[in-house]
Amino acid sequence: MIPSGELFLSGWLFRNRIKPKKCGAVIAHGHTVNRYASLKYAPLFWKRNCHILLFDHRHHGDSAGSFGTYGFFEKNDIINTAEYLKLLTGLSDDKIALFGESYGGAASLLAVSDDSDKYAFVGADSPYKDLNSIIRERAEKDYGRMLLPLVPITMWTAGLRASFNPEAVNVKRAAKKIRIPVFISHSKQDDFTPPDHSQEIFDSLETEKKVLHITDWGASHARSINEKPEEYEKQMDDFIERYVPAFL
Repeated sequence: MIPSGELFLSGWLFRNRIKPKKCGAVIAHGHTVNRYASLKYAPLFWKRNCHILLFDHRHHGDSAGSFGTYGFFEKNDIINTAEYLKLLTGLSDDKIALFGESYGGAASLLAVSDDSDKYAFVGADSPYKDLNSIIRERAEKDYGRMLLPLVPITMWTAGLRASFNPEAVNVKRAAKKIRIPVFISHSKQDDFTPPDHSQEIFDSLETEKKVLHITDWGASHARSINEKPEEYEKQMDDFIERYVPAFL
């Protein structure tokens, strides 16, 4: 169990037995699923002799928590999970990467914006740019434009119930503070979270050590790696070789 503030998160630590132990990765899953959904990204790091820590977000899987907050508290959970990985493995901050998909990708980007130069790099697949936009887009698509006036009330109520500020879940704004290398991938065919979200996040990044892949592989939301794992892996390899050579 991973301590994070007032609660505990459930996770798996995969210790890489190949020597030398060079790196570690914390991988965060998307909304409504659990750590099993993160397994598909593990090979990206396992081949580099990395230890890998997969965990369930608060209010997901076997972790505690009454509410999910779309990154507001999850960003701290990710930092605490990385600290736990350091404790168990003796790795330094600059040998640890954070990676997440969708909900977990947005939370990972928010996490490194608070500690903007602490980790080796951050990766995000199919993140959303802010909570307000994704709620409005899903409300319009699922229920029609007539319900859009209710979105502010819904956001206010959710914030009150879960004790968080929905307006603070703004990845696009937070991206301006990120200083470490950033890898972002998003499917062109994603009709759940449009790839424009990743493009706007990418454009807001002030670091020059960044890459955005809008894949055109026919993948649905956060499924690019499922469609063409070898090509996805090569994109990650190229990114690391160019911007994070110490991770090789």
